[in-house]
Amino acid sequence: MIHSVRQMVTGCGTLPESMLREGGSPKAGFPIIFSFFLLETDDRRILVDTSCDTMPGMEIRNRRSPAEALQEEKVSPDTITDVLLTHAHHDHIEGVRFFPQARFFIQEDEYACGGRNYFPAGADVTCFRQEYSLGGVQMKRIGGHSVGSSIALFRYRNAPYLIAGDECYAYENIREKQPPANPYRLRESLHFLETYAAGEWRILLSHQPGGSLLTEQKNKSEGR
Repeated sequence: MIHSVRQMVTGCGTLPESMLREGGSPKAGFPIIFSFFLLETDDRRILVDTSCDTMPGMEIRNRRSPAEALQEEKVSPDTITDVLLTHAHHDHIEGVRFFPQARFFIQEDEYACGGRNYFPAGADVTCFRQEYSLGGVQMKRIGGHSVGSSIALFRYRNAPYLIAGDECYAYENIREKQPPANPYRLRESLHFLETYAAGEWRILLSHQPGGSLLTEQKNKSEGR
């Protein structure tokens, strides 16, 4: 059973609005954060993604390493037991090097298409095809954002949660059921939104603080 969920922020930056939505302005900026998630059970400390320590071509403000982000929350990086990766893009996977003692789990196409290059020598890596379950977390391939991009599903405080990776950049994508611009597979991106963007799911995003959607959902349920 998962008894703690925390979002660890490693910095902030700006994306062009044209990446957020089709028709968005390439000159307008959209503020984002870089983050990963720590899920704790009685005997595991599980990361979903690892964020990054560098981001070539993009300025990261208030930057800290993934290890420093954990240490600020009084969590030793050496105590991380498992790392579940939603996809192999640099800002989600580069931080694996801070956790050489952990076990890693990644969709097999993501591993083959560049992910393998990030893991430290001798890393314990398990690849899955469509789904994988560990410690109460189910990884499920979507393939909308990238070739094997996945989401993480779990229950926390009797509610269903979902960590979306980059299937969505912003809660605006969820509200409007509009995927980010230029998805790898548009059909899968739209199917993800149709399946998970309504109803009971509490969706957590890597590039926006998680509390905003939960507040929004609460206000909606209360008719505000």
